[in-house]
Amino acid sequence: MKKGKYRLLVLVICVINFVAMLPLVNRPPVHDETNYFEGVRTIAQNNLNPFVEFWGYKPPMMFEIPALLIKLFGESMIWGRLYVFLLSSLTLWYLYLVGKILFNEKVALGGVITLGCFTLFVVQGTLFMDPVPQALFVLMVVYYFAKRDWWRLTLSGIMLAMTKEPAIILFPMLMVVELLNNKKNNDSKKIIFGLVSPLVVFGLWLMINKAVLGWYLWPFNTNLFDINNIFQYDYVNIYLRNVFWDKSLFLVSSLVLVGVLTKKRNKTVLGILCLVILDVLMYMLLSPMVRYVLPVYPLYFLVFAYYCDIFFQKNYYQFILICAVLSVTISLYQSNFGGPFRDLGDSSDYRSISMGSKIFKEVGQYIDDTYPGHAIAIEWPGADYFSDTSYGYINGEHNIISFDVNKGCKLDFSKVGNILPDSEQVLLIRTSSDNCNYGVSGWKLTPLKVFSAFGLNGNMLAEARIYLLTKSALIRSFGAP
Repeated sequence: MKKGKYRLLVLVICVINFVAMLPLVNRPPVHDETNYFEGVRTIAQNNLNPFVEFWGYKPPMMFEIPALLIKLFGESMIWGRLYVFLLSSLTLWYLYLVGKILFNEKVALGGVITLGCFTLFVVQGTLFMDPVPQALFVLMVVYYFAKRDWWRLTLSGIMLAMTKEPAIILFPMLMVVELLNNKKNNDSKKIIFGLVSPLVVFGLWLMINKAVLGWYLWPFNTNLFDINNIFQYDYVNIYLRNVFWDKSLFLVSSLVLVGVLTKKRNKTVLGILCLVILDVLMYMLLSPMVRYVLPVYPLYFLVFAYYCDIFFQKNYYQFILICAVLSVTISLYQSNFGGPFRDLGDSSDYRSISMGSKIFKEVGQYIDDTYPGHAIAIEWPGADYFSDTSYGYINGEHNIISFDVNKGCKLDFSKVGNILPDSEQVLLIRTSSDNCNYGVSGWKLTPLKVFSAFGLNGNMLAEARIYLLTKSALIRSFGAP
């Protein structure tokens, strides 16, 4: 095979991937994006010093470049989005490079095509969150490790460690591989240095956090290590199904399983599968969200492409294209005919995301037109959406009261009563898709309007219900003077 035969094709795929996302660059934020945008804004206001507390505090790699762009060109959400768009295309490029060096160029192209059609990757590539940047930096670390390029390994490793804390799990694994497969020569020592350096930088980051902010890791994140949160049995079946089966993953998982059981099981394949399983187990114990496993999916898809090459040598490209088409078809089917979007916050179904965003914009427009200036009691993420007019959901300024009501059908307004403003009326907005009766003894809830979005078969994709609370009812309920 001619060397670099598919290089131009992969470059075209990367460019198409980037250009296709540009129409979404200024879309209102969804889900956790508000946390990341707020982090960027806070760091920009702190003169690019990342050691300042904000909700969802993380290592600074995700925030510094967009914050720098804000300082240079003015505040806008587009800088964070463009950053992820670019890294998404670079992820496809580095997957091609990794596939070439670990397997062959044919397998590399197959991995790029299948990942490029995978809905979780596509949708996360449009969002300013960290799964896609992590995926890129994981591939960079693996690539430079395999190429024995110690200084680029060091640089990419630091970028990975400074993107999200759990990513440091990769470095001890690669150290074990290096120690088992290479003699203690000068080259091996440089590689070990390249793997240790990110851990040292990560340790220094922890120490500075402690000195400046008073804690090593953001306290909310350390709560994940509470023994009561570990082994979340309620989510195991759902999580494993989503990780290995849903969204066309049964195509990948089935062939990989058959290949491991019946065909070649070389060290590269087994090493990748060990990394995937370890990553899944780690997040299953802590916070079972499928998007957290996205950083290792590109390598998993390479194993899939490798077994495709073994099983379907003469029809390899036809099979890869069939799988890509099936992946897109299954995604469209799930978006339009599946149940409500309940993927544990994974943001992998674009139709559900876009419909949810559309509903919130309609709610914001209704409030601006009908109840301007009214206080709004709303749960997350709506509270974030309506707290900042620059997000594009609401135009007028409102007193936003955020509280957690996601405990069955019970509304706990006791947290709200003492902080309600001196307003005659308060709007309550519920966004959960359920059939609970939210009437509470002592309260006067007047239904105002319901906004809904449905799939092609009539299934509920998103819903928001607006109620009016009167001040007299609040006074009676809370005993206010």
